[in-house]
Amino acid sequence: MEQNFDSSEPIEYKYKFNCKYEKSELIDAYMDRKAPIRYKRAFLGTIIFLAIIIIFSKSNYFEKAALYKNYVFWCLSGVLFMMIFLRNHHKFMWKSLAGRSFAPQANTYDIYLCEDCINLIFPLSGIKKVFNYDEIDVYEVKDYFILENEYLNGFNIAKEKIDKNTIDNVRNFLKNKTRVKNLGLPFPLRKFARMPIYVEIIIIMILLIPVAVPMLTTTTSKVVMGESVVCNNLGIKVKKTSHVSFGKSNPIDLYKVELELESFEKETAAGKSYSETEFKLVSKDGKEYQRFSISDPKEIKSGALKEKESISGDLYFKVPKVEEPEYLIYTAYNKSKSKQYSQKIYLSNKGEKK
Repeated sequence: MEQNFDSSEPIEYKYKFNCKYEKSELIDAYMDRKAPIRYKRAFLGTIIFLAIIIIFSKSNYFEKAALYKNYVFWCLSGVLFMMIFLRNHHKFMWKSLAGRSFAPQANTYDIYLCEDCINLIFPLSGIKKVFNYDEIDVYEVKDYFILENEYLNGFNIAKEKIDKNTIDNVRNFLKNKTRVKNLGLPFPLRKFARMPIYVEIIIIMILLIPVAVPMLTTTTSKVVMGESVVCNNLGIKVKKTSHVSFGKSNPIDLYKVELELESFEKETAAGKSYSETEFKLVSKDGKEYQRFSISDPKEIKSGALKEKESISGDLYFKVPKVEEPEYLIYTAYNKSKSKQYSQKIYLSNKGEKK
């Protein structure tokens, strides 16, 4: 409700406050009021963006990796959080408010807390607004009481403008009329939310470095037994290896590799094809060992796996007992991309740094 008023018209009120603020004072209170909103938007927005990336990404990284163990995932989360946090900085949000002005006519007003309503008067423009208590939200943060609804847009009653003995009485009066919400944040969060905009931009740039250039910020471990690797949409894990003998009269020395294979191919009619010939054993000096078939029912043969389907089986290679192969290598050719993919799994129990 808005109307012109006669300055001689009496108003029955419980408390009256003459409010006049500079631009810096208004922004200060505005930052306090919007800080919880910034955190909420940044947190929820980060979760939504990460979910979209993971769901729609075609990368096997998101299919297989334990994301919470990977530093890139946390850097990406931090970048998304800071970008949304920055977007809701007061320099952007304040400018987006329609009708926000720093003119004396808008920043000088009298607030009358009456028994049944609030009278808001702009003496310089001669405009009066009347609001019922159930139409407004009252916030308390630091040194302000803030009155807000879709029209008020956050008018302040600074506590330094209230007599110290009256502050508790005003608080209790407002609580009896409407709900007073406390916007206080823990000290570290409050300070973080008040960072200059250039500091937030610097933080984003720092977080982008390990995301954009991971090879410059970390080293990768060799894949070893018990660990999974995805190559050309085939998940491979070496579960166990051992020297074995085949035959009784003239036994042959073999090296048994127990494998687990899993398909990460998107649903296709043919499924993810694989072949035992795509695997090789290699020694430390580069010597390749020939595969040997013993017609064991558990021996891996050529086949295809549907999406998320997995199998376990064995492969045998001719390896003398006195020799130890260094790694198993899987090499496959992707016809659709005209590209060859290869991955090594080291036959040791402990990874080494490349």
